[in-house]
Amino acid sequence: MNDMPRDLLPPEPASREKALQSAHIFRSKLIERCAQVERWIAQMMASITPATSGKSRPALVLLGNRLDEIRDLARKSPERFKNPGRIIEKMDQFQPYAELRSELAHAMTDALVLEDGTVQIQFDNAGLVHPLIERRIILGEEKMREIANDLANLVNQIRQLELK
Repeated sequence: MNDMPRDLLPPEPASREKALQSAHIFRSKLIERCAQVERWIAQMMASITPATSGKSRPALVLLGNRLDEIRDLARKSPERFKNPGRIIEKMDQFQPYAELRSELAHAMTDALVLEDGTVQIQFDNAGLVHPLIERRIILGEEKMREIANDLANLVNQIRQLELK
C-alpha cells in the first residue's frame, strides 16, 4: 500500500530534472539580482561615506544591514539624495526579495508533481533540523516566473536612483 498522498506524487525522472533545473536557475537569478542591489548600495554608501571618514566598518556587511544603512542615511541625511523618499520606498519593496534570497540560499530543493500534473518546487531550509520546526517554501513555475520578473523590474528601478 502506498502511504504517499495522491496529490503529492514524485515526478517522472525527466520531468523532475527539468523542474529542478528551473528551480536552480530561478535561485541563481534571484541571488544575482540581489547581489546587483547589494553592489548598488555598497557603491552609494562608498561615495557618501568614504573610508577615510574615521568610522570603522566591518569587511563583511550583510545585505539586510546594508538595506537598513541606506534607509537610515536617506532618513537622516536626505540632502545627499536626489529623491530620498524613493530610496526608502524601493528598499522597502526590495526587503522581501532579500529575505527570500536568504531563505533559498540555505535551502535544499525538491520537485513535486500534483495529481493534475502541475509541478511545484519545494525549498526546505537546510539549517533547521529540529523535528518540530520546519521552514518550507513551495513555489510553482508561474510564481517563480512572476517573482523573477518583478524583481528584475525593481532592480532596474533601483539602479536608476541617484545621489544629488
